[in-house]
This record gives sequence, C-alpha cells and structure tokens, in this order.
Amino acid sequence: MDDVIDDIISLESSYTDDILGLMDPGLQMPNT
Repeated sequence: MDDVIDDIISLESSYTDDILGLMDPGLQMPNT
C-alpha cells in the first residue's frame, strides 16, 4: 500500500511541475 501512495505522490508532484512549467511563461508574457 505504501508503494501505491508513493507512486501517487510522485505522479502528483511531477504533474504539478508540468502545470507550473506551462503556466509560468503564460503568466509572465502578459505582465512584460
């Protein structure tokens, strides 16, 4: 069960990183 939880956490963290990576340029462009 712990392995499943670790997989979910790693998936969520990588997914969040991808979203932030996509959003950061989009947020910075209108500001500049």
